[in-house]
Amino acid sequence: MGLESGDDVILERVNKGATADDYVRAAEKLRAAGIELSTYVLAGLGGRERTREHALGSAATLNRMKPDYIRIRTLVFLPGFPMYDDVQSGEFVECTGREIAEETRLLLENLDADGAQFLSDHVSNYLPIYGRLPQDKDRMLEAIDEALAHPDNPMLGPRVITSL
Repeated sequence: MGLESGDDVILERVNKGATADDYVRAAEKLRAAGIELSTYVLAGLGGRERTREHALGSAATLNRMKPDYIRIRTLVFLPGFPMYDDVQSGEFVECTGREIAEETRLLLENLDADGAQFLSDHVSNYLPIYGRLPQDKDRMLEAIDEALAHPDNPMLGPRVITSL
């Protein structure tokens, strides 16, 4: 399920057509039907303006959803993408790799989704972070802290991702 964000302001901005409460109700129906739930969060979707609200709102919504898997993907802008022009005009300020790591840390720190697998293991992501909650939470937070401890960490540097 593509939650993308648990912040209703962000969900409205990107025209998701649903609120955080809508996603929670859908998750409850899936769990009641015995269907495993994998939920996606799009790191950076709040931009610099709403990174904190995005992380905290997403954590709160995921805690209510109780997914089996929490999968992080990092927002990537390519020409033709609906928000691409907003980035080019400066209306949307994209997060840096360091800011994405900080946002991911804040999200993870506030997760209370016992038994969920947390996976930041996609090519779009800056850091490979994965484990089960709550037992691996401290280890995952330490890995993020280690990356953030180095001011010029190349893993958090600018990326070049192009379309084919």
